[in-house]
Amino acid sequence: MISRILTFAFFCSALQVFAGDTIRLSIQDCYKIINNHCLMLKNIQYNHQISQIRLENLKKAFYPTLDLNGQASYQSDVVSINVSIPQMGNLDFPSASKDQFKATLDLNQIIYDGGMNKLQRKIEEENSKNEICNLEIQVYQLKDRVSQTYFMMLMLDAKERILNVAMNDLKSKRNQIATGVKNGISLQVNQDLIDAEILKIQQQIIENNEGRQLAAKTLELIMDTSFQSYILPAIPVNSIQQDAPNNRSELKYYDLQSSKFQLFENSTYCKRRPKIISFAQIGYGKPGLMMISNKWDSYYIIGAKITWNLWDWNQNKNERQIYKIQSEMIKTQKSIFQQNLDISMEKEFNEIEKLEKLIEKDYEIVAIRKKITKSYSTQLDNGIINSSEYTTQVNAEAQALLNLELHLLMKQQAFNNVIYLKGNAK
Repeated sequence: MISRILTFAFFCSALQVFAGDTIRLSIQDCYKIINNHCLMLKNIQYNHQISQIRLENLKKAFYPTLDLNGQASYQSDVVSINVSIPQMGNLDFPSASKDQFKATLDLNQIIYDGGMNKLQRKIEEENSKNEICNLEIQVYQLKDRVSQTYFMMLMLDAKERILNVAMNDLKSKRNQIATGVKNGISLQVNQDLIDAEILKIQQQIIENNEGRQLAAKTLELIMDTSFQSYILPAIPVNSIQQDAPNNRSELKYYDLQSSKFQLFENSTYCKRRPKIISFAQIGYGKPGLMMISNKWDSYYIIGAKITWNLWDWNQNKNERQIYKIQSEMIKTQKSIFQQNLDISMEKEFNEIEKLEKLIEKDYEIVAIRKKITKSYSTQLDNGIINSSEYTTQVNAEAQALLNLELHLLMKQQAFNNVIYLKGNAK
């Protein structure tokens, strides 16, 4: 855990590429922060510690056990011997008291347990791998939330840039019209229309900035990290091979689950094997081993015993059948997950193909819109049209530019989604 913290600290210092506290935060940087600074990483460490403790306890199951036992009892009858022999008369032997006491020190040592302890250690190791893999899946799922929030911020940044360009164009045109109004060659209403449109864009910028701040706060909360100031660099569009290997942790998790149920099935065979235990007992009581004695005495017993369940009414067989069915269920779940993954990736590839066609048209639309806006600007200067008609074309050009920016970002997001679906969002 300390090494992860040191890595994260070094990583954050490496991000400082601008003056002050401003950093350049790419989506890969966000993924690295998740990998090294996610709160769930603590649970992975805790799980490993718990597993080591359990394994240590299982190893000690073969150590001898030492128990101290005591017992006091009163019984309704005891063994008594009364023999009558001719020429000798009646012979009375001593008998134990009805109240009896004993204290024992018992030592037990497992000699053979049918391989159960060894198998239990393997099951514990598999359980630990399953738990850790499940936590890794949860950590990886955070990257999807990071990706969605990151691209939302990029889209809001693009919208702000375009709104600022449109507002600057309107301000420039307003200055020209204001000069015309002052000189009496332009109507005041044209200036008012431009002012109203500028105010409208300023409202949109305020709304856009609020959304951007919320998205930025959300991103910091997901990563459990805060930065005073950072910028998001443009993401280059990369090509992706459709047949690239899939590295999703969920597939590994299903394989681990299958291995675990296979071990459970093997444990049913161990349960049917004989168990051999050696034991020793040292005791002191009244009576001792001499049941007809009424004296306090010490004694000891040593020996070994075997237990073997020869018939369990097919409980063991039924248990094996359950584990086989559960293993088949895991295989089905894996197939369903893979099928859904293939559907999602096919959807993303189709989205990329669609966006490429849209982007091609976007460039043509933007070029035409720029020509139209330029023409309307000239007509406004010559008094042929009013400001309302001009601002309509300015807004149309801004919308065309925004569509182009959004489609480019949506295409990159689709590429990024494929990387995520393939399990390669590192």
